[in-house]
Amino acid sequence: MYRGWSLGSPTRKCQQNSPTPVVEESLPRLGRAITPPRRIPKHSGDVQSEELSSPTSPTLSPPTLEKFLPVDYPPSKLVIMVEDFFYGRAPGCSTDKDSPDETFGGVFHCIHCPAVLSNNIQLMDHIQQHVLSQEDGHGDSVSTCPHCFRHYPSPFSLQSHIKDVHSQSDSAVICKICELAFDNEPALLCHMKGTHKPGEMPYTCQVCEFRSSFYSETWSHFREDHCDTRELLCQYCLRVLHTNSCYQQHVARHQKKQTLSCDKCRLHFLYVRERAEHKALHHKTHVTPPQLSGLKPGTKVRLISAQSALNLRSKNKSSSRKSGFNNVK
Repeated sequence: MYRGWSLGSPTRKCQQNSPTPVVEESLPRLGRAITPPRRIPKHSGDVQSEELSSPTSPTLSPPTLEKFLPVDYPPSKLVIMVEDFFYGRAPGCSTDKDSPDETFGGVFHCIHCPAVLSNNIQLMDHIQQHVLSQEDGHGDSVSTCPHCFRHYPSPFSLQSHIKDVHSQSDSAVICKICELAFDNEPALLCHMKGTHKPGEMPYTCQVCEFRSSFYSETWSHFREDHCDTRELLCQYCLRVLHTNSCYQQHVARHQKKQTLSCDKCRLHFLYVRERAEHKALHHKTHVTPPQLSGLKPGTKVRLISAQSALNLRSKNKSSSRKSGFNNVK
């Protein structure tokens, strides 16, 4: 299901019995009596069907979805986009970069060449260039993604991955936590439901506890908020090191040692224990999506991609125009 991905972890296979790209699940019911359900009509084109609607379930209309979704969903269902359900960010504790304990006025020496760098971010960028040049020298660049450091079995599969995931185009079939592309929306929804938790934010800053569902946000946060400090951020595992020599030796070990990749995100670790701790601490719900607040037991939650939400909105508008035209006639 992943395009050309050849990591050591087993590939998750999902079966889709329906071509409709939605995933539906119920919140757990509490052990209390509820009133019998009533049947309400639901129109779909020229066919009228019936669905159960619990009178104990509230009618929820999240403000973030109003401009995307049609208004004729039963009150027992909450329709929420994948982006709102799984992705998010949480601010960290503030740090005073101007305090003597935080700022660092010294220079950083590269252990690979005579270069002298004026701050921590310049050293990180410099070491990254060494990493890329060493991969070119060993021929590893043929199969290694320069963005997420995954290994691929062929240059073609690598280029397909870069085009689908790391290009500027915003595809609707990409898991932005894993940074992997899928063949279609049902496959993406199956992956999200089976692999990730609501409000999962595995990319965290060890300095201030900022966290995000997106690797790029945490990397940019560190560059902006922790520049001109002693802290140095590993691009492979997001570990923060506090001395220049330890940081450069740590990055060198990532290049020499066999990759221990997390099967739920794009990070790579040096030791099995580090990977296990990462999965236990960070691959869980950190912030509950606000749309789920106050839901009563039994409420149906339907996940839908942003593209499908736009298609529904377009279809709803088209139906409204046709209805108005017929009324004029």
